[in-house]
Amino acid sequence: MLTYGLFLFLLGFTGTAESEITPESQSSITEKNSTRFPLNLYIKGYSYIRKSKVFKNFTLEDTIEWVDNVEQWSLPEMEKLFPYYLAGYDYEDRPIWVAEIGKYNIRSVVERGPEGLNDVEKYCFQAAFRIFKSLYVKDTDTKEVRDIVFLGDFEGTDISQLAHLPTVSFLLNLAGSYLDITDQILGHAFAINVNYIAARAFDLLRPILGGVFEKIEIYGINKSKWMAALRRKLPEETIPPWYGGSKRFTPLEVYG
Repeated sequence: MLTYGLFLFLLGFTGTAESEITPESQSSITEKNSTRFPLNLYIKGYSYIRKSKVFKNFTLEDTIEWVDNVEQWSLPEMEKLFPYYLAGYDYEDRPIWVAEIGKYNIRSVVERGPEGLNDVEKYCFQAAFRIFKSLYVKDTDTKEVRDIVFLGDFEGTDISQLAHLPTVSFLLNLAGSYLDITDQILGHAFAINVNYIAARAFDLLRPILGGVFEKIEIYGINKSKWMAALRRKLPEETIPPWYGGSKRFTPLEVYG
């Protein structure tokens, strides 16, 4: 979820040793573990996180344990506060994830202290795994889909978020810590309805994001401009009607 939700991967526990995946190790893991999901799904997730600084010591077995724990968490309050959905797939079979970020009140959770931040961590873990799954279902024997498209709607962004130093510090730290994973998984992003406050947030993130920033198309509040851009680059049936898409639009997955 760009700026907020795309920096999804927060440290949950630390593995003991980095490992290469071989047919023998896959067989051993399958024998020792009754996994909740296909082994190749865990391997796909592992292929991203093992290249990151935070998760570099994870083993595949660590990843399996992490994913199985994540999937069992129930966080209805977080879904109510931070909804998002899978709109469909683009012309390259990349999943298109959408979030109305301007309505997110990150500050309200940060102000709760450690308990609130712990809930956000769990929720981000779940979002990460759901992204992995949306990529995995499009993989074939001859093609692997490695990145996503993200559409972030910043309408409603207000100064209360940017003026709260602990919230800004939390988000900037999150962005910097997990930038390596974001770079791998983000193929392209659209930021729409970016008002003055949201634009200042992007200014803060620009030096941290580096090359990732080049993947983001930023549009202001002129609907005609960003609607035209979305229709040029995304299948009409994957664009919600309120963003200029098809009236027959139906999201594939909704959280919150």
